[in-house]
Amino acid sequence: MNVDRASFALRQEILAKVRADAERELKKQMQALSIKQGAKLRSFLSNIKFLGDVGKAAGKSRVSRALLDKWMNTPGICWAIDTASHEAQLTLHSGDTAESVLWRVKILPQLKKDAEVFKATGQHDRESRVVAKIAAQDLKGSRWEIVQAANNSDKHFFIDLGRCLSGEISTRFYTQLEHDVADICCANRSISARDALCELIKRGHNDVSEEHFRVLRSGLGLAKPATAKRKKSS
Repeated sequence: MNVDRASFALRQEILAKVRADAERELKKQMQALSIKQGAKLRSFLSNIKFLGDVGKAAGKSRVSRALLDKWMNTPGICWAIDTASHEAQLTLHSGDTAESVLWRVKILPQLKKDAEVFKATGQHDRESRVVAKIAAQDLKGSRWEIVQAANNSDKHFFIDLGRCLSGEISTRFYTQLEHDVADICCANRSISARDALCELIKRGHNDVSEEHFRVLRSGLGLAKPATAKRKKSS
């Protein structure tokens, strides 16, 4: 337990340093921009957060391909673009649907860890496959990640992407059972384990116990509200 806490504290320390360094570099680069380009960059970052798509944001802010390529190779600015893109994804998956819950629990932690290593080491080859797996599920929606990998000459990413597209590597982040548990609980946060089990059986999950359901539910952060438990006990 102590080792885990120490590792977590170290990761947080590294991440905080990476963010501080990137923010200082961004401030430096912003000061070097003309008033017109500074306004365009701020508009671009705002549109990324709003639209959730770097390409569409570039079009709306009238950022040329040449300028985008330049910004992608500019420390600080590249970090700001990447951060804005991640914030857009957080907003997109902030709801209470099964897909959003599963994204926050199953995918977001992997993205955070990947980004931490990627930015802290300054390397151009991602160590994890999470970004490639996401891109394989939606090539058009992952244009920024693909362009970023091409810009970084990240061969590992494209190798993993090809293996995902060919089916050699699974692109799934969670099981059908986990999805169905999330779907059932999101539809009714107060549902009992017994009733949920009946619904799971209807969906073809015949070998799930109430205890297994509770473990899955808790792991997804969808435990029954305390008020519902008190009502049942009273």
